[in-house]
Amino acid sequence: MSKSKSEKNQETLRKLNEAQEEMTAEQEAELVADYDAALEEWMSKDKPKQIKFRGKLFTVPQKEPFAHALFVSRHTKFVFDKKQNRKVPQLIIPDDKGEEYVRLILGNDFLREIEKSGADVNFVMQKIIPDIRKMWGSGQEKKEEQGDSKNK
Repeated sequence: MSKSKSEKNQETLRKLNEAQEEMTAEQEAELVADYDAALEEWMSKDKPKQIKFRGKLFTVPQKEPFAHALFVSRHTKFVFDKKQNRKVPQLIIPDDKGEEYVRLILGNDFLREIEKSGADVNFVMQKIIPDIRKMWGSGQEKKEEQGDSKNK
């Protein structure tokens, strides 16, 4: 039994609609940038580093967190350095942002333990924080290296 012209037209229209739906779904999938898998892979290769303080282990990221980089970017100013006779980047932390800066580096638990320990602020600011920032490849050491390479 042969199909009527109307049935053939309906079947053709159904096939065209299915093909259009498939193409639309493929196009929509191409428009979505999915970074979930990429982030998971990125995070798995950069395992956090553990730091021991007062007999307890604390975790700090192996790489500089985005929030910290953003904070540094917001609070870095160019100031004139008489020794170098040029403007150099300098992190200037407002008084009301000091705790936020330290928390972005150390995390809440590590910061609370330091507060409980009674550790001197100079020890924290001149030893712990520079060591972590150096591990991240950020901070003054990186800027000085960049400045030295520009001057050569």
